[in-house]
Amino acid sequence: MIVKELKPEKWERLKEIFEQEFDSDLPKPENSRILACFEDGKMVGFVLAEQVLMIGQIYVVPPRREKSGEIVRSLLSYIREKIAPRNVVGAVASEKRFEALYRAFGMQKIEGKFYRKNF
Repeated sequence: MIVKELKPEKWERLKEIFEQEFDSDLPKPENSRILACFEDGKMVGFVLAEQVLMIGQIYVVPPRREKSGEIVRSLLSYIREKIAPRNVVGAVASEKRFEALYRAFGMQKIEGKFYRKNF
């Protein structure tokens, strides 16, 4: 088996797979790579590797915590308007209130377990 990176101009042939198998559009080449496995010259599988910006800790100074919603919404709005159009953004909702907040910003809940490693 041979593994090689597919050039973005070859991704269009995977569009139907993304739609049918993943209910998804093709990824953006600016922050994604597709590595394909070939056997006897035919593609037998691929993996999508995306760069994801993760929302980390959110901090609000103690005197403003009771009414922190406006501050947090402003910060997330900035991410959505200035950073997200060029990137994939993820977040871990450690509390119910964050689940609602992220949904309000159009983020989709992903089922399963999140794994992380800093290489």
